[in-house]
Amino acid sequence: MIMPSSLLSSYYDSIATLSENTIKQRKNCLDRWRRFLLSRNKDLLDARQYDFSAFARENMDRGISDSTIKTYLLRIKYFYQFAFEEEVFPGKEYKRIALFANTLRVEKGKIITNLSPEHLEILREEIAHNRTLQMATFMLLNFGLRLNELIQLNLSDFNFDEKELLVRRSKYKRSRIIPFNRQIQQVIFHWLDTRENYLPVSSKEDAFLILKYTNSPPTRFWLQHEYWKISKKYQDIGLHVTAHRLRHHFACRLFYELNYEIYDVSWVLGHASIKTTMHYLGIDEQMRKESYLQKMPDDVLVRI
Repeated sequence: MIMPSSLLSSYYDSIATLSENTIKQRKNCLDRWRRFLLSRNKDLLDARQYDFSAFARENMDRGISDSTIKTYLLRIKYFYQFAFEEEVFPGKEYKRIALFANTLRVEKGKIITNLSPEHLEILREEIAHNRTLQMATFMLLNFGLRLNELIQLNLSDFNFDEKELLVRRSKYKRSRIIPFNRQIQQVIFHWLDTRENYLPVSSKEDAFLILKYTNSPPTRFWLQHEYWKISKKYQDIGLHVTAHRLRHHFACRLFYELNYEIYDVSWVLGHASIKTTMHYLGIDEQMRKESYLQKMPDDVLVRI
């Protein structure tokens, strides 16, 4: 097991080519982060997802501006990204920490994070009694759909032979195709079989994929309100669920956990610009610049 002090030394060696001021800022920020963890009887490798949120919250309560907290988080991200690449954490835990560090951000005084495994488990339990909400959540988490796209899905939009979903009614009036696998197809088939037990078969509304017990598709307000009730119930532990946040979770899982290229993520989300996808993933231009410089060799790339 690599010790925190050894990992820090390796990390500082990796950024030795950066400016003296940048290195100083990185060190000061990590010292601040490490002191915070020590106050919780932890060290760098003991950090868990909720520690990042608590760190951001503590600085927010001290009156630190959003932009400064963002800078702190960005510098911490660099360290854990290095740790992620070095694979120093036991088992799969380093993936969780690196993922969370990369997706945690602060906007308008609110802490925004990717859903943790614990949050997802709570969400599963809360929606287990509501089949309509269960299927809507499944589609959001496995296809990354916008809310409007979800509630307008028709069965005719699915090509089950080719395992493809045609999203016709997108934000930018452009269609896109989202492939899916056999396991996802089986879940959809099971939903349709279950639906037949309580809905009339011969009805115009049967063309919609997501139907409530009233034989009508759910409205935006209904879905948003159902997620709001869950969020309100678990606000003390930072669980905040919206359809848009589930779309963010889908994007982050593809990029950080499954190693999809950012252009593939942008394509499946239907983004008009790669910059929108970068925002979803918590990536900014400064992060890209410093990542590029860190990986650049000491010599010229090609000698002429």
